[in-house]
Amino acid sequence: MGTRDHHVERFRSSVTVEQMERAASLLPQLSKPGILELRRLRLPEFGMLTFLSKLRSFLDPEKYCVLDRKLLRIPALKSDFKVSGKAIPVTVGNERAYQRWVDLCGRIADTLTPPRRPVDVERGFFHLVDTGQIAVADSILRKAADI
Repeated sequence: MGTRDHHVERFRSSVTVEQMERAASLLPQLSKPGILELRRLRLPEFGMLTFLSKLRSFLDPEKYCVLDRKLLRIPALKSDFKVSGKAIPVTVGNERAYQRWVDLCGRIADTLTPPRRPVDVERGFFHLVDTGQIAVADSILRKAADI
């Protein structure tokens, strides 16, 4: 990603030892899905749901996946989230919607042979959106909600 290096540098230059110590204490006991708890750490560059979902997915890729604004092009997913400008803020409602997204990806993953992880399914949705197959992605999500 073009902005990755910028975000990494800003994180490294801004994060404090205290923030890292609090994170080290929290991460092993993070509750499900933990987005609000991660936000309370106030880690630089991790203020909005998209980046926190990346962190959550990195911490536990067997159970979690990423939610990126790009995926909100899918109508069945967009309706769950409250967006502010170009960002998805961390709110109780958006955390619940994120958990629903993770659960849907998990349900789809469980139907695949061999079974996959939620993060693998999420990557499939990214591919569908990137290739303009939004109607297909929407149909899959709606069917998964009925599983």
